[in-house]
Amino acid sequence: MQELAQEAARRFDRLPSGVGRLKPPHRLAGFSFSHYVQPLIDAPLIAAEMAVGRRAAPSMEEMLILINLRLLDPGYFDRALPAALTFYLNG
Repeated sequence: MQELAQEAARRFDRLPSGVGRLKPPHRLAGFSFSHYVQPLIDAPLIAAEMAVGRRAAPSMEEMLILINLRLLDPGYFDRALPAALTFYLNG
């Protein structure tokens, strides 16, 4: 999953404003990137936290932020989400 995150971070130098408000409570080792792209990297981790019950159900604003982050790089999000789910389910 770390390799996926690195590839995604290389594709972007900045994200649109307004998508950086969600943060995981504990960032996984090796998943710290520029604050300009960190929200994109964190999005599948946050979605996985919600899915396994480690984070409260998202508000409407949080859902829209996650949807927008996924739309920025659907390939990364869709490949990273199963890995993030596995991590949280086995961790």
